[in-house]
Amino acid sequence: MSERLVWTAACVGLIGPLLGAVWMAARGEIPQRLAGVQIAAALTTVLLAAMTFALDQASAVDVALTAGLLGLPAGLLFALFLERWL
Repeated sequence: MSERLVWTAACVGLIGPLLGAVWMAARGEIPQRLAGVQIAAALTTVLLAAMTFALDQASAVDVALTAGLLGLPAGLLFALFLERWL
């Protein structure tokens, strides 16, 4: 089996959990929404890294690293919003 095919299958396999995390962030209770945002940020980072290998674009790994670095501050800002206004 080709290595690119394995990475493409990994990308397709990560779409389902990512959609579940987005659904939880959009429709759950307040603590579940925060957890959904954190899980979606982590899954997005992994999905972008897998897409880098599947598409054989080494320069695109910067996008995955940026998403990983911005995931924690985004979750903290979301928690601050929930604490102050909800």
